[in-house]
Amino acid sequence: MSYKFEAERQKHMQKHGSFLCCEDRDTLCTFKEEEWETGQHCSRRPCIIDDPENIAQQKRIEQNRKAQIEKERQHRKEEKDAAPIRDQRNRIQSYINMKLDEIHRIEEQSRQAYLHNRPKEGDTLFNRARIMRGELRRFEKEKLKESR
Repeated sequence: MSYKFEAERQKHMQKHGSFLCCEDRDTLCTFKEEEWETGQHCSRRPCIIDDPENIAQQKRIEQNRKAQIEKERQHRKEEKDAAPIRDQRNRIQSYINMKLDEIHRIEEQSRQAYLHNRPKEGDTLFNRARIMRGELRRFEKEKLKESR
């Protein structure tokens, strides 16, 4: 783009901050660029401010903006009113830890039973601990599937 009226354009930019600012109507207009190339005033008829299509479009934009703001307000209000969702991960971990503690306790009792020459009691406790480990493994698999 070469501007034939560069000096005027520079003065205009210093005064208005944009070379697309129309002095007559105090608005931005892309047809203003034509003036710097040809030296003729804006060829847009009617002016962008008076154009009924533009006026209707600006009204729609404003209505949509207000509707969007209202929608966001409603959404924030609903989020605020909604009950907080509890994080169940800690609860699951505490259940797993509790079961593991119980399994370790039963295994220790089983070991003590074998040491005190009570193999029947030791076998019973050991089998109970093994069954509990299987149940815990199944529980962890189910929770893993649910989290996916």
